[in-house]
Amino acid sequence: MTSQHQHAISDWRSQIVLQSKPKLILWHKFGQNPAVGTSVEDVWPIGGTEDFDNLDASARTIDINSTAADVGQVIRVIGLNASWDTITVDVTLNGTTPVQVGDALNWRRINRAFQVSAKPAATGDVYMVETGGTYTAGVPDDAALIHGFIDFPNAINQTEQAAFTVPRGYVGLIYGFNGSIRASGGATRTASVILAVSDLADGATVDSPTWAPLRQIEHLALSTAADIAGSREEQTPLRVGELSVIRARAAATATSIIDANFELLLVPMED
Repeated sequence: MTSQHQHAISDWRSQIVLQSKPKLILWHKFGQNPAVGTSVEDVWPIGGTEDFDNLDASARTIDINSTAADVGQVIRVIGLNASWDTITVDVTLNGTTPVQVGDALNWRRINRAFQVSAKPAATGDVYMVETGGTYTAGVPDDAALIHGFIDFPNAINQTEQAAFTVPRGYVGLIYGFNGSIRASGGATRTASVILAVSDLADGATVDSPTWAPLRQIEHLALSTAADIAGSREEQTPLRVGELSVIRARAAATATSIIDANFELLLVPMED
């Protein structure tokens, strides 16, 4: 006789993915920066540091566009709304013409985006940008207004941003952090790849948030001559509070390709 428990899954990560623990949300966040230099940058394709100042001050309207004549592809955008709650919006590309994503003045963060409509995939670079900027051939002129980017020409097909903001009503548990370095040009070089968190400042609330400075919580020292990849598996998960901003960041001795990822479990706070 076959036991009805034969196919029971005890691994908690699998249970979450299979939605047997629906209140818990598991995120695998990953990103790449193709040209990290000697200054600290976020691990995302745009380079430099994603600028959250406008979004922190007030929710903004976000537009999406492509650098190619992509029309009809539906992109799913997942982020946080004006109240810092998770939202998901599907929006249809209209080539280089910016299209509003969801409701106006309703975005605090973009945590992920990818195509959900049937093939073919989009062919251009796809940007998610604060409304009001100008463009040259579909590329935003002001990088400070960019909050999402999908590299369709290189078949990436979803955002690569090793960053996340914890939604209202949740705490985050970080279970692991990984990074790697690849030389750009072949010369040996080293890099520091860090995981940093900016928590709500003392006295701040979700309704009136301000943030403490970024603080480093993990560090990987990598070299193209030896440790091309490194990882940290947390024996005890690192806890971060609601609205905490998590960023993978890096600096290298010479221009390098840096990849980073972390595993984050969102747990609802008690009422």
